[in-house]
Amino acid sequence: MFQNLSVFEKRIIFIAILAHTICAWFSLGFHHPDEHYQLLEFANYKLGHTPLEKLPWEYPSEMRPGLQPLMVYLLLKPYYALGFTDPYSFATLLRFISAAMAFYTAWAFHQAIKGQIKTLFLQNVHLVLSLLGWGLVYLHVRFSSENWSAITFAWAIILLWRHTKWSYWLFGL
Repeated sequence: MFQNLSVFEKRIIFIAILAHTICAWFSLGFHHPDEHYQLLEFANYKLGHTPLEKLPWEYPSEMRPGLQPLMVYLLLKPYYALGFTDPYSFATLLRFISAAMAFYTAWAFHQAIKGQIKTLFLQNVHLVLSLLGWGLVYLHVRFSSENWSAITFAWAIILLWRHTKWSYWLFGL
């Protein structure tokens, strides 16, 4: 994946990994209440840690998707089983997972498109903007449905560009 890289690319990747790590570690709270109440609390309810009356109105109305709360549930279960209970450290874990997924997706997207960019200079600009663009690092670490849907959309485009039988199947999925 990272073979045959130029010195410039290696430096940008190192800086981007460092920026994502710092941002994931030092970001506090949530950008929008949906990141907390619509995801973490739903999963905590399923684990018996949040009473039903503390959930927002969307839960009893059954109007929210369940995929991301399921992801949180599947991560929270072993987290609690290992004896951890701090919700802030769990939120940090979710930010690191989101940062890793978004970083890898941005890198894969750059790799998929760079052959269509004619000059090395513009390829380098695209790499910098893809991994370190203004506001992107902050958005990459958010465990929000908007962030994860953008990640899956980018992977759909990457798969479409690969032109294989399986990539078309996965694109449709």
